[in-house]
Amino acid sequence: YSYRKDGKLTGFEVELGKQLAKEMGLKAKFVPTKWDGLIAGLDTGKYDVVLNNVTITKERKEKYLFSKPYIYSHFALITKKGTDLTKLKQIKGQKIAAGTGTDNALIAKKYKATVVPSSD
Repeated sequence: YSYRKDGKLTGFEVELGKQLAKEMGLKAKFVPTKWDGLIAGLDTGKYDVVLNNVTITKERKEKYLFSKPYIYSHFALITKKGTDLTKLKQIKGQKIAAGTGTDNALIAKKYKATVVPSSD
C-alpha cells in the first residue's frame, strides 16, 4: 500500500522497503508500476523485488521466491443496497470490476463472472 503525499511516494510498503534495504546495507530505489506489469518487471530485470500485496499461488511459487507473508487481505463484494447479491457463488454471469491480472479478477473468473477491467 503506497501513495503520493506532496509528490513523494510514501506508505506502508515504502517504509517496509526502506527498512529492509537498510538492514541489508542497501539503499532502496522504488519503481512505481501498474499491477498488470508488476510481476513481469521481475522477469525483465526492471527491479529485483516486488513489495506489493501479491498473493502466493502455486503457479507463482513455481517461478518466484516468496518471503513469509507480511500482510493478510480479505476480499469482499461491494454492491448497491437492496440487491440480492450476498454470496460469492452468486456472481456467476454478473459484471465484476477488477484490475487486470489481480487476484480479484482471478477469483471472479473462477466463479464465472464477467470481469470488467478497472484501473489500478
